[in-house]
Amino acid sequence: MVCYTFVYIFWDTDMKIVTIIVIIMTSVGFLANAQVSERLTKNTIKNSLNMNNKAILEKANLAISKGDYEGFLKFCTDNTKWTFVGDQILEGKEQVRQYMATAYLEPPKFKVEKLIAEGDFVTAIGEISMKNKEGKMINYSYCDVWQFHKGKMAELTAFVIEIN
Repeated sequence: MVCYTFVYIFWDTDMKIVTIIVIIMTSVGFLANAQVSERLTKNTIKNSLNMNNKAILEKANLAISKGDYEGFLKFCTDNTKWTFVGDQILEGKEQVRQYMATAYLEPPKFKVEKLIAEGDFVTAIGEISMKNKEGKMINYSYCDVWQFHKGKMAELTAFVIEIN
């Protein structure tokens, strides 16, 4: 018996799932198996959300690398929280905006080595280079753990170590 599975996911503009249609077709006709459909649907949704969160983070980082800090902030929740472990905590877009204005005298340069997604979390591991107040380029190794909420970056836990 030949079996084909078709999964259609329709998204609205806020990246929320509107409709999911799972069709399992065999050489005999349509097969209605709720258990198989449910498993396929859950896995498909999970994989789609993981890929979307990764894509959102990639787009947000691209905005930063171009110096478009307001463009980056559009990917964050209004009450976004950034924790730089052992350093400082920023709460809300305004504090993040102020941080970017002073820390990113010019757009930082990213080298993302790994991007790992699981559920509402995306972890980015890599290197970032940015100028300090004296204009000297400083290199850092970082591990950023982002938590997403409804398709937006809600919380960051950042582990950043200077590697010069």
